[in-house]
Amino acid sequence: MTDAAQPITNSEDDKEFSLKKTPLEIFLEEVKRLSGMEVCIYDLNFFLNDSPKLTVPSQLLIHNCAYCHFVKSDPAAFARCIETENWRTERAAEIDGPLIHTCHAGVTDMILPVKVQGKQIGAAFIGQVFTQKEAEVERTLEELRKRYGFEKQALKKAARSVPRVSSRKLRRVKPLLGAITDYLEQAEELAVLQRERDFWAKGRIAYEAMPTGEVKVEEIPTPTLDRIQVALTDSGHPSVRKAIRLIKKSYWMNPTAECVSKEVGMSESHFSREFRKAAGTTYRQCLLEARLNAAFYLIKRNSYTIEEAAAVVGYENGCSLQRAFKMFTGLTPRQFIRRYPRAFMLEKFASVSAYEMQQPEKAGNAMTLGR
Repeated sequence: MTDAAQPITNSEDDKEFSLKKTPLEIFLEEVKRLSGMEVCIYDLNFFLNDSPKLTVPSQLLIHNCAYCHFVKSDPAAFARCIETENWRTERAAEIDGPLIHTCHAGVTDMILPVKVQGKQIGAAFIGQVFTQKEAEVERTLEELRKRYGFEKQALKKAARSVPRVSSRKLRRVKPLLGAITDYLEQAEELAVLQRERDFWAKGRIAYEAMPTGEVKVEEIPTPTLDRIQVALTDSGHPSVRKAIRLIKKSYWMNPTAECVSKEVGMSESHFSREFRKAAGTTYRQCLLEARLNAAFYLIKRNSYTIEEAAAVVGYENGCSLQRAFKMFTGLTPRQFIRRYPRAFMLEKFASVSAYEMQQPEKAGNAMTLGR
């Protein structure tokens, strides 16, 4: 006599786990487990965290390995990293297929673009590994040390945390990366269709007057502040962590370094030094990026005009925002909107070629794979 079949039920631990993590987060972590490599998604259009199907924690929106954090602790190195990631993202879209690239710090990734309705909205990365021979890695570390003044032993310790993977193994995870981009594209396409359905069903005037069109400034995403918060999670800089929380609650009011330093109990000069050391950027630059992050979101996701976005994020007028916009992105707001069309609008903008990002000097080696 055989035992009766027992139904499969979730344990209490499984239930608690499922409440804490979203389907996309679980999916990305499973890809990481299967491949042994880090995964991250670069969001160009604020499409992530717009719905439960597209919600991920901020640490999956950046290169989050210990070595990358260490390299980015230097402001000049951090700027180079951002430049390289922008180029990688755009290059993957240009070839419309997988790009394998080794950055200036020796880290290799495979990148696939995320596209909806023919427009790039992001890119998925898998890797954060060393694929070079050990001698080549050593040369890269020495170049980084000389160029940015890193302490030799600390740099080597950070580098030891990076997995050594063959190029062949990295190529083999292409189907996993493709599964990620397929999921992202399909989930966002469904969201776009729903927005278009609402647009036509209610009419443009009624749609723009919907309560969902109202944006609370406190809820606007600020990726720059999120990135710094993640980087400081395990650091010994409680005053800077508190300062970041204060900035998130008041960036649109343009708080001065003097005001924030008083709130955290430090002199302005001491605070400025500690902030730059811990965050890898100056207080002023951090505040600028937070305000522009919010402006990007309002323009791209909520169809705000330049003047409207400027008023929300604390600029005196639209001209002031446009100057900051151009300085930060290299694009005018009009070029920016054409390049990455606003998700809530139905117009099809032509791509612009007035501004083309150049490949960073000595950015590394790149190769492409057939899709």
